[in-house]
Amino acid sequence: MPKKKSKRIELGGPGSLPGNGSNSSPEGAGLTHSPFASLRGSLGAGDRDADAGSAASAAPLDSAPQSPTPTGGTVIVRHERKGHGGKTVTVADLRQADWAAEQDLDALAKALRKALGVGARAGDQSITVQGHLVERVAEFFRSTYGAKVTLGSR
Repeated sequence: MPKKKSKRIELGGPGSLPGNGSNSSPEGAGLTHSPFASLRGSLGAGDRDADAGSAASAAPLDSAPQSPTPTGGTVIVRHERKGHGGKTVTVADLRQADWAAEQDLDALAKALRKALGVGARAGDQSITVQGHLVERVAEFFRSTYGAKVTLGSR
């Protein structure tokens, strides 16, 4: 049986694309349109530094996120499967932690996500972490916030 011939598309040279109407472009000519050209021209190098400095100086220093200082209470860390589609999750119950009432639970869940590299979401006075990570979550609260941790069902 004879072999099929492969179809070759002849290109005009470097920088030319099929279907753009020009198969003969000068050597070394690349793309002619840059979507960032207007942005590059709007701010010079000196303007960028001045804008960055003014933005940094405009933000007050006390608005930066700070690590909370726990004043008492405990964090109960346990794992659950019921109500999660058969998946095991770790729940950090913060109802008994006095310092957690003042904290933004979404920011706390984000810190857990970044520290442990897993999915976490904030609920009603609790944070749910994907997976069976009771020891890791407990260690996170001990080391980062100095909280007293009670382990639930292991």
